[in-house]
Amino acid sequence: MIPFVVLGVLGLLFLALEWQRPRRERLALRLAATLVAWTALAALLAPPKFPALAARRIGVLVTPGASMAEGRRAADSIGTAEPMVLPSPGVYDPAHLARRHPELDSLLVLGAGVRDEDWAGADRFSVTAGRPPRATGFVAATWRRAALLGDQVAVEGRFVSPGAAPAQLRLEDLSGVVDSLETAAADTTFRFSLVPKAAGRHRYVVRAVGRNGATMAAESLGVAVVAAAAPSLLLLQGTPRFETRDLTRLLAGRGGRVAVRTRVAKDRYLREFFNRRVEPFERLSPELLRSVDIVVLDGLTVNELSAPEMALLRRAVLEEGLGVLVWRDSVARAVSRNTGSDQRFFLEFPLVRQPGALTRESGVALRGPAHTGASPVEVESSLFEERPDAVPILEDGSGRTLAAVLVRGRGRIGTSLVLTPSAWAYRQERDLFEAYWGRLLGAVARDTADRWSVSPDGPVTVDQSLAITLFSSAPAPVATVRTPAGAVDTVSLRREAGSTDTWSGLYWPASAGWHELRREGGGSLDFHGEPAGSWAGADRSARARGTARRASLPPGKGPAEGGVAGVPRERPMPRWWLFVVFLVAAGWLWAEGMRTRGRTIMQ
Repeated sequence: MIPFVVLGVLGLLFLALEWQRPRRERLALRLAATLVAWTALAALLAPPKFPALAARRIGVLVTPGASMAEGRRAADSIGTAEPMVLPSPGVYDPAHLARRHPELDSLLVLGAGVRDEDWAGADRFSVTAGRPPRATGFVAATWRRAALLGDQVAVEGRFVSPGAAPAQLRLEDLSGVVDSLETAAADTTFRFSLVPKAAGRHRYVVRAVGRNGATMAAESLGVAVVAAAAPSLLLLQGTPRFETRDLTRLLAGRGGRVAVRTRVAKDRYLREFFNRRVEPFERLSPELLRSVDIVVLDGLTVNELSAPEMALLRRAVLEEGLGVLVWRDSVARAVSRNTGSDQRFFLEFPLVRQPGALTRESGVALRGPAHTGASPVEVESSLFEERPDAVPILEDGSGRTLAAVLVRGRGRIGTSLVLTPSAWAYRQERDLFEAYWGRLLGAVARDTADRWSVSPDGPVTVDQSLAITLFSSAPAPVATVRTPAGAVDTVSLRREAGSTDTWSGLYWPASAGWHELRREGGGSLDFHGEPAGSWAGADRSARARGTARRASLPPGKGPAEGGVAGVPRERPMPRWWLFVVFLVAAGWLWAEGMRTRGRTIMQ
């Protein structure tokens, strides 16, 4: 900065001297030449840049499944371009290439390719995908990494045999085969179902077995199972129910806070409290509704609520996220267009009455499709209609919805067609009874705890990026990951645009094993990182899909328009140009000075 200031001061001084010379002829030319000379001298220190077309550079990116020799042969075959053979994205990812090699504007990708998430930051490349190697083995698999105790976990995917077709695909745990599928196709899809029996970190194996009994391929996966925290519940019923006793026992046994009000006669109520202090209440109040996560009521209770209570309950659902679960009694089934709007807000569901009997026997898909017929219970014969705001929660063995929730503002209102869930408890199928209520109450409960989401849903190996999403009301959450070795890493989170409670970040597992993702002062999520080299078929398939998808998109900065293929770049002006300009201007000033001095001497 100082040299430019000095040159500027000297330039102004020389301009002033030229202006004060007594001879005024050619004054404008002398001033212009002085200005040009000093400007050229200043530009020599920092040459200006101007846009120019640089020759297009093509990089040959060698990824797993291709060799460097193949990359060099591909570079030689390109011909007129200036190819550059680059190593695998395990060393240099495309975003790194974009930063380190600004001269590149095109990539030819050989081998399996690059995953979707690894193309971030490399939008300016024009991508051409070579023919990827054939992916074999378990080429796709998805499952839930975390599940609530009693929930059904589905493992879905695709197996491609490298040779003869397998005889059987299996899902195994430490005790043996959990689920299996007989197959005779070399390329087949599969879907396994399981219901973990205990909370904890569980490991499973998907295995392909040949006709001779030998293992053709096997991969492992992890599922973290946690016991659902019992919600705080307010139960209002217009008549005593047998099911109420079993539900309150279940929640109270898990530490849930439950308040029950049962109408036993006109203007007479029985009140019961479990794991909470006794606080007799005659009417609903804002404090009472804020102290619970779910309100369970029937149609008779809805009709008996006063207008202020109805408005208070409705506001708690829409604005504060309170959940409501409706018993299907005769009043709820008789709701129609003639029913008041406040009552319809809680009782109207997209249900179609069926001719014939009011109820039927049906299984419920709580253990998976293979076991739905083992425990039939009494259900209402009405059928749910599909509607955008209706979210199915439970189905029968035929795929018909048995329970659904309606999204209402920040809250949810749900109902179930299952009339006698306690039958499972008395048939020594307590796990079905607990799974039913856990899924139903969890679907409508107020969101008070952190919720984590980790993608992709399939296998995650060492050094593969994980997209982490946290749904939390904390103002500035701090996320940490405890590695299998016990070290603690911090994950940088940023708030999603347009959201107040959604945060996202990236994490790369550096070692295989169980990792614990946790928010300081909040909830946690366990996930398992698989060893490097495992799930090779799924990795190759994901790379091929990501590269093909990226090759189908236009580059962020395409070739320059015109007859010459190239990309716009900035080049500094050559210094010798500036030096020539300085010499010409300074030389003319010197010659003009000599001419003027000679004329003065002659005179």
